[in-house]
Amino acid sequence: MDQGIHMLDLMSHFSGEFVEVKGLVQTLYWNVKVEDNAFALFRTSQGVSGILHSSATQWRHKFGLDMCFEDGYINLEGILSSTRSYGDEILAIARKQFEDSTFAFGKPREERIFFDTDDSWKLELQEFVESIKSNKTVLNGSSTDALNILNVIESIYKESGFQKG
Repeated sequence: MDQGIHMLDLMSHFSGEFVEVKGLVQTLYWNVKVEDNAFALFRTSQGVSGILHSSATQWRHKFGLDMCFEDGYINLEGILSSTRSYGDEILAIARKQFEDSTFAFGKPREERIFFDTDDSWKLELQEFVESIKSNKTVLNGSSTDALNILNVIESIYKESGFQKG
C-alpha cells in the first residue's frame, strides 16, 4: 500500500470510518512478493463512498484527493516533500454552477491555493506532546486511527485474496 496508507488516513479523516471495503491487490509488473497496485472501494455507515488507487507503476509520483459534495468540490494535488517529486501542493475549491447561471457548466470557477510550507509534522508533534503533558486524548492520528486503517488494509488484502510475501 506504500503511499496508499496516507491517502486512507485522509479519506477516513474526512469521511468517517469505513464499514464496507472492496479491494483488488495485484503484482502487475515487479517480480516481488508484494503488491505494486492496489484498488479499493469504500463506504461509511452514513453512505459516504470513496475510491483509491495506489500504484508503484504510475512511473511518476502522484498524489491527488478529490472530494465531491452537493454544492461543490475540493481537490488536493501534490505533496510538499523534501524532493518536491510529488509536485506543487495545490488546493482547488469550487461551487457547482449550472448553465442557467453561467457558461461555465462543467468548468466552474475555482479558487486555487498554493502551499509552500508544511507544518503538519510540527503541529502533530505539538499536539502529541501537549496531550501527554495535559493527560488528554490525542485527537488527530491516534493509535486507534492507525489500527482502524490497518484493519481496512487487511480487509483490502482479504477481499482481494492477495497472499502477502
